[in-house]
Amino acid sequence: MRKPFISLLLLLIGLCCMDCTPVQKVPLSTDLLLLKMERGPSRGRYPIYEIAIYQNQIAEYKGKRYTPKLGTWVRELKDAEWKQLQQQIKQADLWRQQEFFRSQSLDLPLVTITQYEKGVSKSVSGKDTRPPEILLLERSLENIALKEGWVEKEPFDFGLPKNVMPNQLRIELRPGVYVHN
Repeated sequence: MRKPFISLLLLLIGLCCMDCTPVQKVPLSTDLLLLKMERGPSRGRYPIYEIAIYQNQIAEYKGKRYTPKLGTWVRELKDAEWKQLQQQIKQADLWRQQEFFRSQSLDLPLVTITQYEKGVSKSVSGKDTRPPEILLLERSLENIALKEGWVEKEPFDFGLPKNVMPNQLRIELRPGVYVHN
C-alpha cells in the first residue's frame, strides 16, 4: 500500500520540476550561440534573413525582407536535425576555410556563416563559389528555416509612427469626389 503511494508522489514531484517554459520565453544569450547564417540583400528578390542555432537546440530566425516570416521567430530543433547539423558542421570545418570567396555574379545575395566556440568566432562569406561542404551546411540551415513549427517571438518593426498600420493605405478624397464614381 505504501510503495505505490511513494512512487506516485515521486512521479508528481518529477512532473512539477520539469521545465515547462515555452520556447519563445527561453532566454537566448550570445554565449550559447553555436552557428549563425546571414543572407544579405541582392539585386533580386531573394529572402533576407538571419538564422542562429544555439547550443540548447533552439533555432532563432530573424526575417527582414522578402520572406513570409518577418520579425523574430524561434523553434526547437528535433534530435535528428540536431545530429545532422552537428555532423555537417564538422564536415564543413569553417575554422580551416578562407574567410571570403569571390564571385563573378552580382545578382546573388552574400551569405555569411559564422561558427562560435569558447568566445571565438570564424566567418566564411561568399555567393556561389564556396566549397561543397559549406554549401551543404547552408542548404541544411535553409531547410531548417523553411520547416514548420516556428513560433513568433517578436513582431517585425516597420519603423512607422504609432498611429500608422503596416500594409494599409489610407486614401482621403477631395470634397465632391465620391468613391462609387
